[in-house]
Amino acid sequence: MKKFILFLSLLFLFFSSISFNSYNNFNSSDNGTITYFGRSSIKIKTFDSFVIYIDPYASGDYSEVANLILVTHGHSDHNKISLVSKNDNTIIIAPKNAISGKYTVASENQTFKLGSISIETVAAYNKNHPKGTGLGYIITFGNFKFYHAGDTDLIEEMKQLTSKNITVAALPCDGYYNMGPKMATEAAKIIKPVYLMPIHSDPYGLFNENNIKLLNFENLLILKPNETISISDLKY
Repeated sequence: MKKFILFLSLLFLFFSSISFNSYNNFNSSDNGTITYFGRSSIKIKTFDSFVIYIDPYASGDYSEVANLILVTHGHSDHNKISLVSKNDNTIIIAPKNAISGKYTVASENQTFKLGSISIETVAAYNKNHPKGTGLGYIITFGNFKFYHAGDTDLIEEMKQLTSKNITVAALPCDGYYNMGPKMATEAAKIIKPVYLMPIHSDPYGLFNENNIKLLNFENLLILKPNETISISDLKY
């Protein structure tokens, strides 16, 4: 019985922490950037020039080859991976049935290691997005942590993020398919990131300045569609 329990424990650790060994040889030569395309579509370039696209959909420059593509769920305004330039080494992570083709299926509470980069999966759900069909992602490199919440409301699991020392929390705030500005503010005060970055601020469009103005958080990181900021310019 003890051997069986040990086997299950090792099996859990294997599936909850997955390493991709092809990404161990990057050199730190970049200040790192965040580009917001609109809606929930984001590009992150790490200090190692590792290129990550999240929820590709909004119009933008996807020409730089992706090392990693993260999809939060299967709605068509979040999973247009055909927009992204890829090669044979591009890794795609998404929940089950979120996209078609070959990709790594992820579920809540997993960790993926890609060289010096860590990707944690967390819960994301609301009445429009049933629990288990979507994910949020915490991307860590160096001492920088970026949380992309996916489509979600303020949920109980966000209390677990308080201790994560999130640098930037990208939270939806459209108030129709997701939490609105008031609830997003409450979520940010629970998560306690250094910066709150509004995403999915409009039910149908790419950007809604009126909703963003209703957010009440000390450090707002507001990027309009196709704006880029250097991570080295952030204070954290």
